[in-house]
Amino acid sequence: MENLHNKKSLYFNALIKAYSEYVDGDKDSLKKLIFYGIKTIVSKDKPESYQDAISDFDMVGVIKDLVAELTPAEFMTIFPIDKEYDGEKWGVKDYFYTIDYIKEIGTNEVLGDNALEFLMEYNNKIILLFNVRSMSLVSTMMKYQGKPSLLEQWASDNGIKTYTRHVDATGREYMLDSDGRTTKVNKPRPKYLRLVK
Repeated sequence: MENLHNKKSLYFNALIKAYSEYVDGDKDSLKKLIFYGIKTIVSKDKPESYQDAISDFDMVGVIKDLVAELTPAEFMTIFPIDKEYDGEKWGVKDYFYTIDYIKEIGTNEVLGDNALEFLMEYNNKIILLFNVRSMSLVSTMMKYQGKPSLLEQWASDNGIKTYTRHVDATGREYMLDSDGRTTKVNKPRPKYLRLVK
């Protein structure tokens, strides 16, 4: 656990240093900011307060604005496309899908307004985690505002029940569904406790 904490603080400290050394118009310092910014977001814990969620979401917005200043070719030098080639077989994004997408928008064209879509279409595990964290932050902020999360809203729109696990004052666990009904959680009996005949 301490190693993970060290990694988080290392990325954050490197981001602060990259920001202090940033020179407007210098692509290398811009790439450092983007790299450490994305790594910082990916390594962060879930926000503990509404203000933390807003702060993290603002940071994600700044990073996306910085990505908008790059071309796909420049971005590929920071986070290379994952070398996965069987996407067509499984119906998922792979190296070829990403290359075709980049050719459509132009390899040497500045991303600009296409930055958000580009990040969503880009096949790289770190970028995937960055996108997941971004959406998770939106859900977290919605929950703090008393609204359903993105997944709960989608489930509600599609007539799917959602369940949340709770523990009462006596320590018993129960499930609460989206209609407000509760169900007791029955824990399996350990194998070493068997009925003797």
